[in-house]
Amino acid sequence: MQASSVWPRRCALKICTADELISHANQEQYCGRNDWRLPRREELRSLVTYTTPYPGPTIDRETFPNTLAQFYWAQEKAADDSGYAWGIGFALGFDYSYPTETWAPVRLVAGGNASTKPGCETLQGHLLVTETEVDDIVDVRTHLRWRRCSSGQHWQNADCRGDALLFSRDNLPSPPGSGWRLPTLLELASLADLTCTLPAINHVGFPNTPSSDFWTGTVSSNDDHSYWVMNFYYGDNRLAPEASRAHVRWVKSENIEAATSR
Repeated sequence: MQASSVWPRRCALKICTADELISHANQEQYCGRNDWRLPRREELRSLVTYTTPYPGPTIDRETFPNTLAQFYWAQEKAADDSGYAWGIGFALGFDYSYPTETWAPVRLVAGGNASTKPGCETLQGHLLVTETEVDDIVDVRTHLRWRRCSSGQHWQNADCRGDALLFSRDNLPSPPGSGWRLPTLLELASLADLTCTLPAINHVGFPNTPSSDFWTGTVSSNDDHSYWVMNFYYGDNRLAPEASRAHVRWVKSENIEAATSR
């Protein structure tokens, strides 16, 4: 990945690649750290302020001054083509995958988990099944409880059976009980597994997920008749008019201590 940056000093006479930028930042121990890296896509998305209208930048400009309203690189390669890599555009908050030879800005991050292990067909360690034969699963990273099946499907024999239905915004199904709601874009995007395609989600935790659009509760900052959706074909997001039809996966906040004690 190419990084359009002239920092640090060793990059001052030329434009660095992302790998060169990371290497130099760690050698110089910028801010006293030597564990700088590219952020994962969802780490980078966590900086997006989806209430900021176009042309942005969609970020807290006091905390991150001079951020460009452009695409910034993330660390994950596209699952179907390693010549492409993901990132986030700070004009609106879209995610994209671009050819790795493309020049783009970089915002490095330090600390945290440097990477996630791929494993579409294995239940990932952060996903916790707390009851048997119940269509619920807890993500201990985000303190969220999810319905494992899409609306229209039912849980049977450790699988989601039936057809996942499509809904417009004015015809959404009723939540399955108290506390259940549509996820925000940041919440739903946290389920995307970019090592997987068709669908780009853990296949064991969320079996038979349609490889298509899912509604979020995040409205467009420029048009209150459009909402963000996540598409689980590749795990990308877009804006969709409220008359569009998309799938629904319910979520609610979870008491992690109570969940892990069950």
